[in-house]
Amino acid sequence: MKIKIFLFYLLIIFFLCISYNYANPDYQEVNTSLGKVIVGLNKEEVLERFGSPTSASEDIWYYSAPSTFFVYFSAGAVSSINLYPQFCETSTGVPFELKVFGYFPDLKVKDITSQVQFLFSDPKNLLSEKPGIIIADKPGEYQVLAKYKDIVSNPSYISIRGSQVKETEKETEKEKLLNIDVFPFKPKIPPRSKLNFIALGTFFDFSQNRYFIRDISQEVTWFLQQDKIANVGGQEIYFPSAGKFNVFCRYRDIESFPQEVEVESNLTSFKQTLKHVALLPEFIFTNLNSDITLRAFGTYYNNKVEDITPKVNWEISDRDIITELENGKFLSKSEGITEVVARSDDLESLPTKIIVAAKKDALSTPMPYTKPKKSKIDSAGVIGDIQNNVESISDSLIKEKNLRLIKITPDYLKIPLGQMRQVVALGIYSDNSQVDLTLLGEWMSSDNKVVKVNKGIIDGISAGEAKIYMKFKELVSLPASVIVEGPKLVSVIISPQSSQISMRDSLNLKAEGYFSDSSRKEITSLVNWELTRPEIIKIEKGAVRPLRIGQTQVRAEYLDIESLPADIKVILTWGWLAYLIIKGIVFLILAIITVFFVLYFLTEKEKDKLKTLFNTNPREFIVSVYGNAKRISAIFGLSYQEFIPPLSYAKLVEDGYSIKDNLFSRFTVKFEEAKYSCHNLQSNDAASVLDDYHNFLKILFSRYNRFSLFFKYCLTLIYRKPLFIHICPSTGKATGGGL
Repeated sequence: MKIKIFLFYLLIIFFLCISYNYANPDYQEVNTSLGKVIVGLNKEEVLERFGSPTSASEDIWYYSAPSTFFVYFSAGAVSSINLYPQFCETSTGVPFELKVFGYFPDLKVKDITSQVQFLFSDPKNLLSEKPGIIIADKPGEYQVLAKYKDIVSNPSYISIRGSQVKETEKETEKEKLLNIDVFPFKPKIPPRSKLNFIALGTFFDFSQNRYFIRDISQEVTWFLQQDKIANVGGQEIYFPSAGKFNVFCRYRDIESFPQEVEVESNLTSFKQTLKHVALLPEFIFTNLNSDITLRAFGTYYNNKVEDITPKVNWEISDRDIITELENGKFLSKSEGITEVVARSDDLESLPTKIIVAAKKDALSTPMPYTKPKKSKIDSAGVIGDIQNNVESISDSLIKEKNLRLIKITPDYLKIPLGQMRQVVALGIYSDNSQVDLTLLGEWMSSDNKVVKVNKGIIDGISAGEAKIYMKFKELVSLPASVIVEGPKLVSVIISPQSSQISMRDSLNLKAEGYFSDSSRKEITSLVNWELTRPEIIKIEKGAVRPLRIGQTQVRAEYLDIESLPADIKVILTWGWLAYLIIKGIVFLILAIITVFFVLYFLTEKEKDKLKTLFNTNPREFIVSVYGNAKRISAIFGLSYQEFIPPLSYAKLVEDGYSIKDNLFSRFTVKFEEAKYSCHNLQSNDAASVLDDYHNFLKILFSRYNRFSLFFKYCLTLIYRKPLFIHICPSTGKATGGGL
């Protein structure tokens, strides 16, 4: 039996390489002494054509009826391979690492670095101690290709410089752009629609010796390529018709790799779930005890792009080299090479390579190239030199094995309404071997109104609980429990995205939540509003109130889901400026009126005191009225000096205002009598003084116009000095008077 297997192995290699007999245009058949071998089909196509196999392994399926044949998958197992990083600059003697990732038809990505052959443009100066680890002996520019079976990778451009970095290089450029990544990842949109693209630049700061990511979408030049390349101006690009397009951008002398856009006419509404995770930077070269910052960006099926760094789980291949801190921050602690992967739900990013060097002067950074030189390697020749590497076939495929148990993994899961999850059905055979039967059997649900399942993909239809089973060759699996919860919020969108308002305008922002069941709901009253500059505006339940001139960004956050920012600019307008001036004038007038009436009220209180003294204390009334007259004469321009005797001051007043009949002198004599004598003064004495006081005021006021008089009157209010005080003739009581 072993001889037969060995011969069968050799025959497959021989016939796969040189002598295929074409049974039909869709696949190939190879006739061997042990039976027919079919190649060129994937697993789903084989199931549609031939049904479930008798026995199966990773690369070989065996059919025993109605005829005996094999189906071989390894020739088409990898659809494409990518070599990372695409650009790199380092120094002689410093090791750097290249990684090769294979993309499989089932959308899985695997590290196949150890399985590929590296091809160097100058193999004499590039040494490889183990797969992917390369050391350069001589400065220069090199190119590297990786080949896997009959597939060739993209080239990686390597620039090797001398062992020491010149200080002048760091002085001339403090910040270096290394690479540009365009998002969203492979978007799909309907015709006659617009899509907003984001350009993220990976920079290296020489002064701080660190990598960082910055949004440069507004600074780059955007291009759209189909048949020809067109400059589209901004990051929001319009796609008028169906087809496949490439979008890329250029910044200074760096050009991004193109992002493929598929425009389809019959697109169904996408569920708001994550479809891709990108981790930046892709390559880091750092020193011991240095901080490292990584950022994870997620692309959703609705083409939304979000920084999901706080939400992902981190996987580190060698935790002795770096340790995780928090929120995408790491610390290098020992020399070596490791890689970090960001994982969210069932998705994981391509790994970021981190090389930690012990010596500070050995540090180098990956640098970009705008126009790579033509490769010295002939790709066509490389493809022609590649031979198929067929793995050995176990005779367990030909031997009959008994399937004794089917187990679904995981056997219990919760999913939000409208989202999908993948489970795996493992067949356990009598020899304790396990085979993935996910695609081979018939899937069933206990309640199709709650859960539908097909090929291991679970789709939540409505909230509830159901059991799922998988049947293969009359054997039914153990059940798996699926609980479909209410719809999960997957994104928040603010509208409008950009606004310009004046200080007098009002604006209402609207926040909509998009859920996993493709529904959407207004959640404006539920979100928390976050502002980059809270001094510019104030937001309450979506209502925006301008506070000052300026620009700010607004984000809405709900259930740990944060929206993309909306820009709000508060501008200066002539209407608002005129309104502000008028408002200020009105406020000033109202303030003056208020002060005027307050002072008037206080002055009236002083007048009331004098009224009370008129009958109760004539002596004190005369003294107070004289003091009031002196203060009024000072307000009207004739100041009173304390060292001047009262009668001398009376003479100055009469001469200054041309007062006849010794009016103010009589007034002053009555004051001295009240102030210094013991005479018994009566109300008629107070009335006589009051008449002289009123006559003095009349003479004083007659010398000023109305405007000056009003101004002087305001001064008397400030000093709270009442003017005219009238006596009611019938009652003998004092009454208030005006000017």
